[in-house]
Amino acid sequence: MELKKKLKKIDFIYDCNAYIKSRILKRNARKIEKEYRNKTSKLNYSEELVKDIFYKKIRDRKITLNKEELGIVWIGSNKEQDYSGFIQGLRRYGKVFEYMDENGDYLLENQKEKFNQELIHRNDDRLLKFINDIFENGKKVDILIGQFWGNCFSVEVLKKIQQMKIITINVSMDDRLPNLWKKSNGIYPGVLGLVQGLDLVLTTSSECCARYLYHNCPALYWPLGSDPHIFKPSQKKI
Repeated sequence: MELKKKLKKIDFIYDCNAYIKSRILKRNARKIEKEYRNKTSKLNYSEELVKDIFYKKIRDRKITLNKEELGIVWIGSNKEQDYSGFIQGLRRYGKVFEYMDENGDYLLENQKEKFNQELIHRNDDRLLKFINDIFENGKKVDILIGQFWGNCFSVEVLKKIQQMKIITINVSMDDRLPNLWKKSNGIYPGVLGLVQGLDLVLTTSSECCARYLYHNCPALYWPLGSDPHIFKPSQKKI
């Protein structure tokens, strides 16, 4: 490992390594694109179809969302990014409970290197406790939304949350990474590994909407953006 670090400090070797990795990434991405182009060729994807599927999921669980303040659990991955407008936007619709781990940290505990089933169990237990604590404090939870992957939570815990009449939504911002569309240790490491426990995926990669529909999960294109109430042209020139 020390030798690897030393070699990367040599400009030529660093550039060669970056070039090779870039070529491999692009090649794998093209393979995934071709694979799903064939799989989704007969799908008539449309936003209206996705909305119909989503609303049917909600009706089947007899979920009704009142116009009063919603209870929203948010699982974030980058606090600075999330506070660039998204959290503020959620707060316009209801009370937002930001997921914290047992140490009070904002971020979800993620896989470091090798696949760790115990980590998934810990995250599952912590999430259920977090939600149950909200209920015990006399509050409600209508929606669970966040950025989390199949190597962080299990489908089973999301299904338990759905049984509480809570809508489960995933914000997926890394769908162009080809490794997330291939199984590793028997699961899809990305959002795809959780689709059986999700009501909706919001993806920042429009071409991936049909892929999720192929796996029986409704998905909508959700482009990146910032809150215009926070970021707007300055009246003063700097």
